[in-house]
Amino acid sequence: MTVAAPQPRHFRRFFLYSLLALACICWAGLTRCSNDNATAKVGPLPEIDLAALEPALAERLSAALATLRSKPADASFNGEAGMLLHAYQRLDLAQAFYERARALEPDSLRWPYYLGVVHARQGRHEAALGAFEAGLEIDPTLLPARKRKARSLLEQRRLDESLLIYSELLQEAPDDPEICNGLGKVHAALGNFEDAAAHLTRAVAMSPDFGEAHYALALAYRELGDEAKSRRHLKQYENDRFGGPSGADPLMAAVNKLNVSAAEYLKRGVEARGAGKIAEAIALHLKAVQADPGFVQAHLNLIVLYGGAGKPDLAESHYRQALALNPDSAELHYNYGVLSYDKGNFDAAAQAFRRALAINPDYAAANNNMGQMLEQQGRLDDAIGFYRRAVANRPDYGLAHYHLGRAMMQKKRPAEAVREFRLAIREETARTPVYLTTLAAAYAALGETAAAADTLARARRLAERYGQAPLIERIDGQLDKLTAGEKP
Repeated sequence: MTVAAPQPRHFRRFFLYSLLALACICWAGLTRCSNDNATAKVGPLPEIDLAALEPALAERLSAALATLRSKPADASFNGEAGMLLHAYQRLDLAQAFYERARALEPDSLRWPYYLGVVHARQGRHEAALGAFEAGLEIDPTLLPARKRKARSLLEQRRLDESLLIYSELLQEAPDDPEICNGLGKVHAALGNFEDAAAHLTRAVAMSPDFGEAHYALALAYRELGDEAKSRRHLKQYENDRFGGPSGADPLMAAVNKLNVSAAEYLKRGVEARGAGKIAEAIALHLKAVQADPGFVQAHLNLIVLYGGAGKPDLAESHYRQALALNPDSAELHYNYGVLSYDKGNFDAAAQAFRRALAINPDYAAANNNMGQMLEQQGRLDDAIGFYRRAVANRPDYGLAHYHLGRAMMQKKRPAEAVREFRLAIREETARTPVYLTTLAAAYAALGETAAAADTLARARRLAERYGQAPLIERIDGQLDKLTAGEKP
């Protein structure tokens, strides 16, 4: 029997190192093979001219692409590049990266959903439906995908299918204004205008600035022959053309938060102000200014925001910055006029309003405010001229009609006052109860006691709705005088 001689220790170590090196080479080959196969599957990275993009996007996308070039077959890196482009509304480019991510990671819900959103935004609803259905195969319960699928079916006039989905969704989420809006629009397309108006009314009740729903409701009321309501909702649409509910959509929220452009910060700041979140609105406007120091509108809004927050020095600072950027902005001088008036600096306010009107003589709000200042100085005839110009250029300006009506009462012309007060109450706001009390006084001055009593009763009901306790007490006193045969 022959026994093998023991190998030297250094030979055994060399043999182990050789095996390890061979394994590394094989693994690297397999990895390269896998990457090559994946790259072949999705093709080369799209070519993007960064110089053609806005600076904020170009800077962030450049870093993302640098990472992606080292791992072109990574689904997450491709998808995240698509999300960044999507956030800045570069939809064609976003689509290309989403398609790559979907091919590389077919079991992920995100990529078909984002593709569907992009297709729908571009009006390609057949493609959007395919993408949403692919996402729903992965997660059939995803509410935003089901809502978007129903919307794309509506856009394709596949009304019965859309109605079925919206009706199911309403049972699950009865307090969702987007579902009520969609259901109302389907009913309107089917000619069921009463049902449409009912659902759309719920939508705007839950989301008062829902411009799209107001427009659809205006059309529904027109079909139902209610022109007054139709005009009211059309006016609301014009005021809130792009308003609406944010909706609970975590996937799109992840996209939207990537947009850090000055315009996006301004948009969010305006939304926060509309929701009464003044501190948040100021912070977002400051971010807009930080992203673009020359963004005049952000400075203009900060004058108002800081003025309302009781910080006139900061408001003044933004006035000076905006003045250096664009001294010919009527809105700039108007905002400064309001700020000066609130500070009690009436001379500066009057000068600012005059500068605004020199730039834009038809600026209704500046005309109205100038009229108020002149009226306070006892120059009633001059004030009336400014009030008339305000309503001439903006016939729906309730506050200016109210001021003109009050001026007519001072001139002992109650019939003209009644006309102006009636124009002031065409659209209901929190000021309407006050307008109604002055209208009642005008009726009483004309000897129309019954009309005055009815108007005061209406004013009281509205004051209760708006929680205006001091006004209710005043109205009760006027009603007592009217009952006793006195003028309120």
